[in-house]
Amino acid sequence: MPKPVHDLVDTLLDNPDFYPEKSKEDRESTAWAIAYSNYNKNKKRKKKRKKKSFNMKEYRTAQKPDQ
Repeated sequence: MPKPVHDLVDTLLDNPDFYPEKSKEDRESTAWAIAYSNYNKNKKRKKKRKKKSFNMKEYRTAQKPDQ
């Protein structure tokens, strides 16, 4: 697993308020599920951001009326 996933799992398991009523195994599996889900969401968001950025100069030249 990638380092951010491991870091998030460690952070969640260190938190005493993270599902205190569950057993250790259930807490670990829940932490892994949350961390991996969060990692996949962030990965998908980064792919969407790679779209071409808006260029104001191109916009202005395209909006000029014909002379």
